[in-house]
Amino acid sequence: MKRQFQEKDTMIVRLQRELHTIQQKNKEMEQEMARFKTQAQDNKAENIEEKKDHDVVLYNSDCDISLEIQWRIKYVKLLKAKQTLEKQVLELSQYLIDLHGHS
Repeated sequence: MKRQFQEKDTMIVRLQRELHTIQQKNKEMEQEMARFKTQAQDNKAENIEEKKDHDVVLYNSDCDISLEIQWRIKYVKLLKAKQTLEKQVLELSQYLIDLHGHS
C-alpha cells in the first residue's frame, strides 16, 4: 500500500513538472506570438512608408509571398501550437484531479 502511494506521489510530481514545463512553453509561445504580431505590424508600417517614399513594388506576385502573408502563416502555426499546449495542460490537469480523487 505504501509503495502504491509512493508511486502515485512520484507520478504526481512528474506530472506537475510536465505541467510546469508545458505552462512555460505556453508562456513563451504567447510572448513569441506577441512579438511576431508586433513585428508584422512594424513591417507593414515600414512597407507602407517604403512604398510611399519610393513607389516600389513590394513583391512579385508571380513568385513571392508577401511579408504579411508570411507573418500570418507563422502566427497561425504558433496559434495552433498554443492551442495544442493548452489542450495538453487541460488533459494533465484533469489527470492530476483524477489522481487526487482516487487516492
